[in-house]
Amino acid sequence: MKSLWFALATVVGACGHPAPVGVPTNVATTGPAIHLERGEPLGWIAIGTLPANDSSWIPVSADLGVITITDDPLPPRVTVIGARGGAEQLTVGASVPLKYGCDDNQLGVHPLTGVRLPPGPAWILPTPMPPAWRPTALPVRSTHGDPTLRAHIAGSLVFEMRRHGSSHANLVITHDGRKAFEATYERSEMDGADTTGPIDLTETVPGIPEPIAAWSLSPAGPFLVVMLHPGYEGVTLQPMLVEDNSARVLEDMAVYLYSCAF
Repeated sequence: MKSLWFALATVVGACGHPAPVGVPTNVATTGPAIHLERGEPLGWIAIGTLPANDSSWIPVSADLGVITITDDPLPPRVTVIGARGGAEQLTVGASVPLKYGCDDNQLGVHPLTGVRLPPGPAWILPTPMPPAWRPTALPVRSTHGDPTLRAHIAGSLVFEMRRHGSSHANLVITHDGRKAFEATYERSEMDGADTTGPIDLTETVPGIPEPIAAWSLSPAGPFLVVMLHPGYEGVTLQPMLVEDNSARVLEDMAVYLYSCAF
């Protein structure tokens, strides 16, 4: 069972507030942004595995470098972009079990064979890919972290999460200094969990997301972002599409990884 509660996100328009922490000043855009219709296929999320366990959420496999858990039918060959680097052509294999978490828990995964991609989220591009797309990985970098504020940048995107009260945090995403998204999230509750103190944004907090991967469809956007939503029994990789002055959560592309009962 998912122990993760998503807050209701309110997508807001641009505003005239001062630029948030860490706004990059050296990111150039060329040409107009690509317009996407609602419902236009954006592909799927894959995961680059770790060759050895590092106690993170990322699945571990010495043999399977890239996996996907989608049940959608995929073509025999797909184009995949990792969180860093360029696009790669990978071969889709038949479903196999992969140990994940505790108590002999297993994921049913499709191996994507060819080259090993960086650990973490990867993007399987739709087939065929629209000719106007120029997908590029944007490394996500932390620019600030303390118990009340954490901030990241990815290209021209800035993500600021500020603690609000003892159990809530407010996320603002800006693009070139213009607000595209704002939502408030609440720490998840579960019997037996210690939720007496205020949340600490230097730590992983169930229910409070953070960006872990991003790609641009063109230099001017839009941008596909993967937010990691931690829970008590697993994690959700929640993609969202960030446009010039708006953003939307892509529920159909979300990936939930159950790891262990709390």
